[in-house]
Amino acid sequence: MERKLVFLTFLVILLSNLLGIAIKVEKVKASGTIYIRADGSIDPLTANITSVNNVTYICTGNNYDEIVVKRDNILLDGQGYLLQGTGS
Repeated sequence: MERKLVFLTFLVILLSNLLGIAIKVEKVKASGTIYIRADGSIDPLTANITSVNNVTYICTGNNYDEIVVKRDNILLDGQGYLLQGTGS
């Protein structure tokens, strides 16, 4: 009987952990237009794009807003995140 209780407890814990992994709800955060300026800076500072060398820009989250690039010869690495806008 005790063995059955331990097994059921383990099974409940395992299933609850798997359910927590399977249901990943992501908050959508509206931040407005994101600018990569001619000097390499990113505006606003809270944008989920980062750069170390002002050449490679890396997304740190999904982007649903417009991205305006004012700098030449850059690389925008989406890192598997969603880049979705109006298409213009």
